[in-house]
Amino acid sequence: MTARPLPARSRSLVIGMRAAGALILALTLASCGLFGGTPGRGPATAKADPAIVASAPAGLDTFYAQEVVWEPCENGFQCAKVTVPMDYAKPDGDTIQIAALKAPSTGTKTGSLLVNPGGPGGSGYDFVKDAAGTHFSQSVRANYDVVGFDPRASNAPPLLRA
Repeated sequence: MTARPLPARSRSLVIGMRAAGALILALTLASCGLFGGTPGRGPATAKADPAIVASAPAGLDTFYAQEVVWEPCENGFQCAKVTVPMDYAKPDGDTIQIAALKAPSTGTKTGSLLVNPGGPGGSGYDFVKDAAGTHFSQSVRANYDVVGFDPRASNAPPLLRA
C-alpha cells in the first residue's frame, strides 16, 4: 500500500509543527540560562547544559548545542532566533530560523514561561508583543520572562528572518 502525498497546505502545517517542536526543544534545552540577561544591557548569550547536549538524538546535537543570543529590540522586548531542522528525519538537510520574543520579568525572575496561542496560524511572537502586558497578572510578569515564538518564521522583523 502506497501512502498518498499530503496536499501542499498539510505539508506546510507539518513543517510548521516540526519547526515549532524544534524551537520548544531548543529553548527548553538551554534551560533557565537561555532566558537570562539583564534588560537594557545588551545581548545575553546562553548555551544548553553539556549533559543535555550529550544526550541529543543522533544528528540533532548541533541544534541542542547552539548558542541563543537575546538582543534588545522593539519596546523593551528581547529578540532571538533559533535554528531548527526543516525535517527531523533529515537533520543534516535544510534548516530555518524561528523568531522568538521575550518580555523580560519586571521583578526578581523565578523562571521563564513559554507561550503558544495555538493555531493553526497563531504566532506566539505576536502574542507576546501584543498581550504580555495585559494577559498576564503583575505577579506572573514580575516573576517570569514571557517568551513566544513564530512557528512559521513569517512574522519576524527583518532582523530575525533567515
